[in-house]
Amino acid sequence: MRLDIRKWGNSKAIRLPKKLLKEWDREPVAFDAEVKVQWLILTPIFKEQKALDVLFKDYTGDKDDYPFEIVDKG
Repeated sequence: MRLDIRKWGNSKAIRLPKKLLKEWDREPVAFDAEVKVQWLILTPIFKEQKALDVLFKDYTGDKDDYPFEIVDKG
């Protein structure tokens, strides 16, 4: 995939297409960049998932999806 370099203020920028970002199961928040033998290597950095985010990731609101046992105390 070819990515063009564009002027952005006093800097240069590369825009990452949505198609490229969808290669991961979650969206990166940043990239670690390094240059090795004239190659630019971008490594994605992802937001750390919180325990509740992981626990309720597939929860749709139905009580069948609720990950805990429902106890009737009445």
